[in-house]
Amino acid sequence: MSLFDNIIGAISPKTAFKRAQYRHATNMLRKFEAAAKTKRTESWEARSTSANNEIRSAISTLRDRSRDLVRNNPYAKRAVKGLASNIIGTGIRPSPIDASKPVAKRIKALWRDWATKTKCDWDGRNNLYGLQNLAVRTIMESGEVLIIRRKVSDASLPLPIQLQVLEPDYLDHTRDGLAVVGGGEIIQGIEVDKNGKRAAYWLYERHPGDNRLYGMSKRVPAEDVLHIYTVDRPGQMRGLPVGISAMVRLKDFDEYEDAELLKKKIDTAFAVFVQQDIDSTGKGNLDQFENITPGSIYKGNPGETITFPTLPSSTGYDSYAKTILRAVAAGFDVTYEMLTNDLSNVNFSSGRMGWIEFNRIVTQMQELVLVPQMCDPIWDWFMDAAVVSMRLRETQKTSATWTAPRREMIDPVKETQGMSDQVKNGFTSRQDVVRQLGNDPDEVNAEIKADIETYVDLGIKPVCDPRFGVQEKTASEPTKPNAGGNPKQPA
Repeated sequence: MSLFDNIIGAISPKTAFKRAQYRHATNMLRKFEAAAKTKRTESWEARSTSANNEIRSAISTLRDRSRDLVRNNPYAKRAVKGLASNIIGTGIRPSPIDASKPVAKRIKALWRDWATKTKCDWDGRNNLYGLQNLAVRTIMESGEVLIIRRKVSDASLPLPIQLQVLEPDYLDHTRDGLAVVGGGEIIQGIEVDKNGKRAAYWLYERHPGDNRLYGMSKRVPAEDVLHIYTVDRPGQMRGLPVGISAMVRLKDFDEYEDAELLKKKIDTAFAVFVQQDIDSTGKGNLDQFENITPGSIYKGNPGETITFPTLPSSTGYDSYAKTILRAVAAGFDVTYEMLTNDLSNVNFSSGRMGWIEFNRIVTQMQELVLVPQMCDPIWDWFMDAAVVSMRLRETQKTSATWTAPRREMIDPVKETQGMSDQVKNGFTSRQDVVRQLGNDPDEVNAEIKADIETYVDLGIKPVCDPRFGVQEKTASEPTKPNAGGNPKQPA
């Protein structure tokens, strides 16, 4: 400590202590280049705001700009659609667990009646797997999605329940920072109790973007609402669109492509310039000018000078475009090849490495977001409705395991052999392999059993059945020589 610090310490120990704290913190900052305040970082603005405070002022603009890109930019549309198709495919499908075979069979039949028909949809347009796809596309494009449980009394429906998928605009974000009875509060349209648990959602009856009055928002209990989004920071109450880190770059590239196209149009507009001498009347012979067409030869008049303009050339466009689109692909969590359909530089190894990394992202979204936030709650709603409608007894309620859609193999022969070896060596189960292929093990087993019964009835000996994998020798097969070199004789 300096003499000055000693003097301050004698007068005010509290002030001296604070000076020592700040000095220590400053010394620590100097050890981190990214924390230092230099010429290189003077324009770098970073704030210590919470996730909700960051989202509060930006969510509407980010959502609107994301939708605009998806509507008008083919790369953004491709990224959103590609993510949804890989994550959902033809649907993430359930199988009841912890149930006897007769009960599981009844539950599966009831699920087929309800989930595979459009009657499960409040709007009557999609079956459950179509609603899954719609929900994921909304999450990718708008950052979050709402699924409402509608309890209905219609004898024509398999169950007294329908699902309605809503865009996040229905959530009244203007209700923010309001206290509620019991010690809770409303945060951006989400009501939480005094413990921070979600109690209700404040929703508009109509989309605020419609050209009609949408009225005041109303309170809907949290037990009837699924709010699905990716949580990037602890305590985050609202979701953000995918690709927000690449949105400005993609918009700039879109405008750059438009400028390149416009320049090409201008290039074709300027063919030649004809300079004419002034005649005795003081005017040039303008009638001699003709349009230049490909392959034509223009013969000028005496005194005319024809000049071809030197136009700027476009160099480096391909390399620049690839650099930008690779960054955009990284921002949207997709591969460059999926974003652009450019497979010119892909070989087997690079394609497989990209597929494996993208598969991790897809699997993470399925297992860590969609199954716990969407699939399991919908299954619980389904089971509750089955009990209320007396299609099942309370004691027959069960949970489910979910099977994601099959991911296409890059090398089916090698990968199938690898799966087979894992099962043979006990590294995994056959049921797990069947689920990896996007199938329900119970349904596959039933189909195999039916096939075997058909084979027996028809007298077929398929190679796929281990009992018939090695065919018996026929009389026409050549005999093999014995140790003495003489052909073996049949017994």
